[in-house]
Amino acid sequence: MSSKTNSEYNEVSEKNTATDAKTQPNNAKKMYSIARRINGAFVGRFVWHILKMDVLICVIALALGVFIAEKTALGTFRVGTERSIEWNIGSNFLRYKMTDTDGNTASLSITKNEARVAFIVGVAILVTEFFSVLVMSVNMKNNINDKLLPIRQMAKKTEKLTNMAYNEHNFKSLEAAIENVNATSLDAKISTDNKELQGIENALNHLLERMRETYRQQSRFVSDASHELRTPIAVIRGYADMLDRWGKEDESILDESIEAIKNESEHMQKLVEQLLFLARGDSGRNNLQIERIQLDELMGEVFEESKMIDTEHVYEFGGEPVCMDGDVSMIKQCARILIDNAAKYTQKGDTITIRTGQKPEGVFFSVQDNGIGMHEADVSHIFERFYRSDEARGHKSGGTGLGLSIAKWIVDRHNGYFNILTRPDIGTRITVIFVPFYDGTGMGANEKEKTDKTAI
Repeated sequence: MSSKTNSEYNEVSEKNTATDAKTQPNNAKKMYSIARRINGAFVGRFVWHILKMDVLICVIALALGVFIAEKTALGTFRVGTERSIEWNIGSNFLRYKMTDTDGNTASLSITKNEARVAFIVGVAILVTEFFSVLVMSVNMKNNINDKLLPIRQMAKKTEKLTNMAYNEHNFKSLEAAIENVNATSLDAKISTDNKELQGIENALNHLLERMRETYRQQSRFVSDASHELRTPIAVIRGYADMLDRWGKEDESILDESIEAIKNESEHMQKLVEQLLFLARGDSGRNNLQIERIQLDELMGEVFEESKMIDTEHVYEFGGEPVCMDGDVSMIKQCARILIDNAAKYTQKGDTITIRTGQKPEGVFFSVQDNGIGMHEADVSHIFERFYRSDEARGHKSGGTGLGLSIAKWIVDRHNGYFNILTRPDIGTRITVIFVPFYDGTGMGANEKEKTDKTAI
């Protein structure tokens, strides 16, 4: 690019910048004009409601006054009573005459002084309402300006970026930095050492970090899944080889091998089903059928099922009736996972307690056991896929390590979170709290930040 072309381009850029700078006050005026229109609409609606209320109060007061006047003067209130109003009669400002069907006549007079007092009271009420509207208008204007402040700041930032002169060298440097970055490296970052591009660099580096974290999670998931599937396959193959060598003639080996193959096949089937559930969840193909649920009745059903299936533990159920919106099958699956975990790590004859109730945040159900408990270092990892503590791995009834991951997926999709209280060798209580979907932000309440609250 020649020096002449550069100078021409700089002149055009300066002219555009100057023109954009002139438009900034106009844009600010537009924002304030919008605020005034919104405020005017609210204030006008408020004044209209006040006027309607004043008219309604006057009509009710007039009707009540007529009723009391006739009741006092004539002793009764009749529909057939003749009524008339006379103005400026003598010293009276207004005279209200009544004649009933029997010919009895009575009148009620309002003097000028009384009318003057009523007028002053009415004016005082109107002045009070005027100042109320004025104060409300100022407060409303401030509130609207506060609400529109982020939009104004964003508009100013956008204008600033728009008005920033294009620098080919800066963007060439950024392009080269992006092309040369090694996305597979754990610590590689985009850097141009240019303060003007600092915001873009930070955004791109955050994106790279999220991509790397996703890649690490996928790699870990595939590695763990392969490892978990390798074990039952190796067991099945080993027993198949044993059957091939000695099982044809030895019935004890035949029975042992068949039983082991069946157990490992069931374990592998359960593992594959759990993997498919999580894979469908990650891809958004697990659809929820949201309906109104009586949570205490649902937990009562799970309680009865658990008593029937597991006769080695004592089950207790209690709590208050509570309702929520959710998927019945998903909530049941979550509860079964937590109860199954409690049963695995609780000695025979011990009690597992299921409860429902209401908290300020929302409805909840809890599962409490007297099992082996957990250490603080393990609690923060229990929802990770395939994670099992040392105690769980050493336990003869240890699972696949996917159950709590599935439970967390279900609870997250129902706008809930976990509250965990645990002590090693004492037991664990896991409480699932469901926050209502609608809290003023609509379904977005389900998407707001949720933290797994843990108490040790």
